[in-house]
Order: sequence, then structure tokens, then C-alpha cells
Amino acid sequence: ALEPHCMSRGLPWDVKFMQDLATLRCKQNRQAEAAVLLEEVAKRTPPHEATLRNLGTVYNMLRQHDKAQTYFEAASELVGETEKEDLWNMGIVQMHKQNYDEAAPLLERALDAFLEDDPDDDVTIAKLRDSVGMCYDGMGRHEDAVLQLAEAKNLYERSIGTESPLYGT
Repeated sequence: ALEPHCMSRGLPWDVKFMQDLATLRCKQNRQAEAAVLLEEVAKRTPPHEATLRNLGTVYNMLRQHDKAQTYFEAASELVGETEKEDLWNMGIVQMHKQNYDEAAPLLERALDAFLEDDPDDDVTIAKLRDSVGMCYDGMGRHEDAVLQLAEAKNLYERSIGTESPLYGT
């Protein structure tokens, strides 16, 4: 019902509508639809690292890892540096491509950066430790994986409790 009104008004209403709808589609596990919307946002607006990262995330979820990597690299180039979020995103891409030897250092650097910058952000650090643990598991480094995953579990329990959907089962 809102689409025709937002789209007919032009900027910024059309872009805001598409961004919000893309977010909703991702939450609904409808990433292909989100990708179309985000591609349209990218066409209508100047390059922005958030749009590029969102496109990378959507394509990573769609298992289009090379395309995801391209968007994550473009976001880093636009910002002028590889930020901790970019390290994490690119590490996940490499992990999904089973390039574990490339993924692990990226994920480890991301974890170190988050621990330094945001040591009290339990949920983010837990999610990152989960990524590192899954990478180690894929590498066959099972003892290291268990350590990372156990620490992630402890952080989740401490920060969100065992009843949150973020905790898992």
C-alpha cells in the first residue's frame, strides 16, 4: 500500500522504502528479492559503504560468494581502508568458499579488532567467535573450534540468556 506513494515522491522516499523493504525481505529469508531492491538503491544513489556491504551480505547468503566479495572489497575501497566489519565479511566469504587458510586470518584479525574497540559488546563478539570456531572446525582444528564456540556460548548466556533466539539450541 505504501509503495506507490513512496516511489512517486522520489528521493529520499523511494530509496528509504526500498532499503526498508530489502531489510524486511532478508528477515523473511527472501534474499533474492532483497538483492533486486538493493541493486536499485545502488543505481539511484551515490556509492555508499552501507549499501555495498548490504549487497555483499545478501549475495553471500545467496551463495554468490565471488559477487559478495566484490561488494565487500568495493566498500573497503570506498572507505579507504579495510575496517573490522570488512575483515569479518570477507572472512565469511572465504570460509563459505572453503578457503579456510585465507578465512582464518581475516576472522582472527576481525575478532582482535572487535575485542580492542568494543570489548563489552558480548553479542557481536559471540557471533564473531562463532564464525572463527566454524572456520577452525572446517580446517580440522577441532580443539581450537571448541574453545571459540564455548566462549561464544558463554557470552550468549551472559548477555542474552538461554531463552533468546540468538542463543540457539
